[in-house]
Amino acid sequence: MIASSEPSRLPFRFETNGHSPPWARSPHSPQLELTRFGIDYALADILADVSMLYTELRGISTISDTSTGFALVLELCRIMQALITFESRNPSNFALTEGVRQASALYLFSAVGDYYPVPTLFAAALAHGLKTSVAQALDYLQPEDDRSLLAWTIFVGCVASTHFPEHRWFVNHLAFLLGDMNIRSAQQLEGLADVIGFTTLNDFAAAEVWKEVEVHLSEI
Repeated sequence: MIASSEPSRLPFRFETNGHSPPWARSPHSPQLELTRFGIDYALADILADVSMLYTELRGISTISDTSTGFALVLELCRIMQALITFESRNPSNFALTEGVRQASALYLFSAVGDYYPVPTLFAAALAHGLKTSVAQALDYLQPEDDRSLLAWTIFVGCVASTHFPEHRWFVNHLAFLLGDMNIRSAQQLEGLADVIGFTTLNDFAAAEVWKEVEVHLSEI
């Protein structure tokens, strides 16, 4: 995962070897409600694991149990592999499904950036793919559509592309979408985490993104 920009070609798979991760998924997780956006149900199921793993990884510095830490790393590899190799079978909104898949992988990277090297080439490829998916989703956006999930996806693109050429594109399009949604404060921006059922955007550089977006909003 760290060295390759083409993880789908890795000749092995990460497994937990029968060990349960240090949490239990709720059968009523909010991620499963994402199907109302046309998101593939199987991907929504993976996102429930993304949400719980993200929370666990943010607290990894306080873990003293080696076996728990190792289980978290194995689970990270397993979920990243699931996200990267996932192929939508029959989503009603393919572009948004792809965008959410790519954004969720980038979102997980943010949880481990302080402890493990983020594979730059791989992250750059994901950010570029995310831009393509978002552009397609915007092309099919209808006036009556709920824009909240797409806005979250673009927000992740803003953060993940900070050092990539796509960054300005993401910021401009997020400002346009937030203006259309009448979101005019950082507190309202934080509410985007609710739609995907993730814990928070605060530790995902929301404040820094907002400073850039706010400039563009003032011009709309």
